[in-house]
Amino acid sequence: MPPFSAAQLALTEVLRQRLAAAGCQHGRFDVSEPGACLSLSGQKADGKTLYFWEFSPKFHQLVDTYLQEQYDEHTAQLSIQIDVAAAQAQYLRTPKPRQAPAPELRPAPDAAPDRTPYGLTLAAQVAARLDQGAALVPSQRGYGGMGLARGAGAAYHYGEVWDGVLSPSQTLPSWAAFVAWLAAQSDFSLAGPENQPPASRHPQALTRQRLTELVRRS
Repeated sequence: MPPFSAAQLALTEVLRQRLAAAGCQHGRFDVSEPGACLSLSGQKADGKTLYFWEFSPKFHQLVDTYLQEQYDEHTAQLSIQIDVAAAQAQYLRTPKPRQAPAPELRPAPDAAPDRTPYGLTLAAQVAARLDQGAALVPSQRGYGGMGLARGAGAAYHYGEVWDGVLSPSQTLPSWAAFVAWLAAQSDFSLAGPENQPPASRHPQALTRQRLTELVRRS
């Protein structure tokens, strides 16, 4: 242990004298940081503990000098344990607990597309709107997602849309065949070969929401 500094020796002697004058055999002095409240307690031979709250300006100056030497940003508390009779002191430093690094925030994984079949009611409503000339065929340039449209005769087409034109990948030859097929589909089955989560899918993927919007469209 390195030798005590002049500030430590002076502070120790002032504390020892005050404790001895009060009849204490042992004492403890604590300070948490510059400008904080000082805590001094002493223990008498009969086991009683005394607490000291009044300190002179000179004592505060000694403490300030001590803190300038010993206190840093990693210190939570400085303590001095004093054996009055032996005129010995032990200086203790309590370090601040290390804070664990904040966990990395990762976005929650996207939920898988809904596997609930669309059902016969929605499928029949979609077929009726297609029969009226409506279609899910975006007119944008380039890839427009997946679409539905009524073809020539009684056929219904499902497929990719490019430059506003639907290229059928599946053709249902009749109203009954189309309704039965669409009723068994879901957002999951029409999400593509990998059944991607919604955030990974094209905004024009065929979904229950798009079909419902088609039915409600005036």
